[in-house]
Amino acid sequence: MHPFILDLDTVQSKGGKLNYLQHPRLPFEVKRMYWIYDFQEATWRGGHSHTRTERVLICMHGVIEVKLENREGKNFNFHLDSPARALYFPKNHWIDIKCGKGAVLLTLASTSFEDDDQENNYKTFLTSA
Repeated sequence: MHPFILDLDTVQSKGGKLNYLQHPRLPFEVKRMYWIYDFQEATWRGGHSHTRTERVLICMHGVIEVKLENREGKNFNFHLDSPARALYFPKNHWIDIKCGKGAVLLTLASTSFEDDDQENNYKTFLTSA
């Protein structure tokens, strides 16, 4: 499976907008949720892959640039700048993220955190089965 964008359902009211994502459009059961924020300047993050974890990224504020690469060397680039869109990507994708100043990135993950799920060496990632 390849990474893809999910356009989230939106409810508009006088008080603003509400976006949501639920099964069956969410392709996994969420086991962990985390967010990164408070970027004082544009910052690169990531530089790893997960062998068992699927993820969905939602840019809650600001701009996020996402670069993904699968083990076959296929590259995927995404620009996230709206909480009304989410990026799904499966396990075994190397990720590099550029978070713009003031950005807030929410991540939904299919597993709880486990150290042995994360690969931080790019060469090992490319040669792993």
